[in-house]
Amino acid sequence: MELFPAIDIHDGRVVRASRTDLSRSTLYHPDPFAVAAAFVEAGARWVHVVDLDRAFGVGDQTDLVAALVKRLPIPVQVGGGLVALDEVEAMRDVGVQRILLGSRAAADWSTLEALVDQFSPDSLGVALDVKDGKLWARNWPEAPSHAPADVARRARAAGITVVAV
Repeated sequence: MELFPAIDIHDGRVVRASRTDLSRSTLYHPDPFAVAAAFVEAGARWVHVVDLDRAFGVGDQTDLVAALVKRLPIPVQVGGGLVALDEVEAMRDVGVQRILLGSRAAADWSTLEALVDQFSPDSLGVALDVKDGKLWARNWPEAPSHAPADVARRARAAGITVVAV
């Protein structure tokens, strides 16, 4: 098992947000670069960034992610509302080493297959949000009808080896 220190970013700052209400975020640090540097100094081999603005549909932090990728001596993986091909392409274009797809992309075989066809499976991962043992997604009411283990197996069958829960 590998642990990935995470930086959840909203409006350029490191926060912890509720699953359903971005306005109730708790500020942890105003400088994501300082937090990432501390992870590197502590021996992290990767940094995981969650773009909460993209996940909540209020913008995106692509420029900040690009700057982190350029500054850090370790790889960066990004998650947070990434479902569509163009979103994944944008992250790859700024140098992100691994993109974690959301539950919705992983549960939709045609989307997952198209993404794996376009990108190498080792540059993709799947992030599954689970609540009460069921798949959960803020803007996807059908999520609980998909068993997390089934979605993880589907991702594995497509060649994806990294599944975050």
